[in-house]
Amino acid sequence: MMKEVTSKSTIALLSMVFLLLIVCCDDNAPEGGDIESVEIPSSDASSPIISGQMIVVRGIGFNENSKIWLQGSIATKTSGVQADIISYSNESISFIAPKISGNCNVVLEQNGKTQELGQVYLEERNIENLPEYVYAIGYAKNPDSVDELPSEGNSSYTTKSDNINLPILYLYDSQNGVFENKNELPHGEIIKFALPENDGNGNTYYFKYLPETKQVGLYGYNIKEQIENMVCMDWLNKFTNTAPGMAIGIIENTLCGVEASINKGFEIVSFGKGGKTTLLKKAFPYDKIDGKYVTQFYCEDDNLIFTYDKESRCVLLPGNIGFKDDDESYSCVLSLNMRTGDVKVLRDEQDAYFYEVLATKQGIILVMADKSNEKTILKLINPETLETISVLDEVNEYIVFSIYNEKNNSIYWPSSNGMSEDYVFGYNFDSKQINVSSNSLPYIETLFSIKY
Repeated sequence: MMKEVTSKSTIALLSMVFLLLIVCCDDNAPEGGDIESVEIPSSDASSPIISGQMIVVRGIGFNENSKIWLQGSIATKTSGVQADIISYSNESISFIAPKISGNCNVVLEQNGKTQELGQVYLEERNIENLPEYVYAIGYAKNPDSVDELPSEGNSSYTTKSDNINLPILYLYDSQNGVFENKNELPHGEIIKFALPENDGNGNTYYFKYLPETKQVGLYGYNIKEQIENMVCMDWLNKFTNTAPGMAIGIIENTLCGVEASINKGFEIVSFGKGGKTTLLKKAFPYDKIDGKYVTQFYCEDDNLIFTYDKESRCVLLPGNIGFKDDDESYSCVLSLNMRTGDVKVLRDEQDAYFYEVLATKQGIILVMADKSNEKTILKLINPETLETISVLDEVNEYIVFSIYNEKNNSIYWPSSNGMSEDYVFGYNFDSKQINVSSNSLPYIETLFSIKY
């Protein structure tokens, strides 16, 4: 009987030791399996991810406890750099590429487990010291092919002529106020804005109307290689009822968009290959903001770009908003906080101003162009609360479609100012002086400032 008990105890003890060994082995090996359908952006020495850029990893199952580590090799599992996470959703996690060069393993730590998600190739670059240029996209003459942009939900254009001019890319010399014709862009009509990346690669993005198909596409153009690539077609909801997109912007040197719908509210997405969008941040409240029920929100043709603030991680989106019991919609700026999911609104109760937002050395600047007078108020605002910190200046010019150039600490905008052709106007924050280009172009569609 004693031998039987001893035998049973020994078997039980061995079973416990065996289970303990399994647990210990599992603790030492990469554990996980919780994240399914992992997709990591492709990169190598010829097309690296630049330090400081946002990396978006797709997968199912990320949560608020997710941590990301970048490790130099498989052999050094105990070392590595923890990445700064920007946002997560159930289908993705986004983080900033740390200052490392070479192949790195992306390791997820979540709920006490680790899982290797894949590898990325990083390159450390001194982006701050890159030269910065101002470009203009214009035409050889005033374009007469488009009578007017389509109304919201209507994708048809009224054209006056089949002879549509090619847009031309000009380099603008702000010191001498002159333009240098660089090259013609591919066929199509650029709409209002161009959005540059500033990671040294020379990429800029724009919406373009294609008269052959009567579609509006989101395109990327590389200044270095003079190559245009389509990102996606008919994403902008201004031109089709079924499209979700409202505005594009750059988040940590990555092309992103704001989508909106009555059911989902506001969502922030990133663009991948083939125009595939990935949800970065879960829906922000849409039906109720600041205790008021929203009945409509839209971005006008003049507001297709959002601004991102690195410090607060807020996306600032100008547009028009209407609330329940309001007779009209009014100009506004929304702040979508990617850390907290909060949404704030600054609404012009009199609808007297046209709003734009610029990220500058001074901080986040609200550009308030007076709709009835030729003047503009420049305010420094808190990007999280949208409260005014200080009024910087009141300029006796109507500043719209403006861009910011960090090198010169200046705002630039195109304007005919009552003349037959378009000039480039500039306002310097240091001197508070306005300058005007010494020569002009027949028509300027947009300006952009880019580092490369």
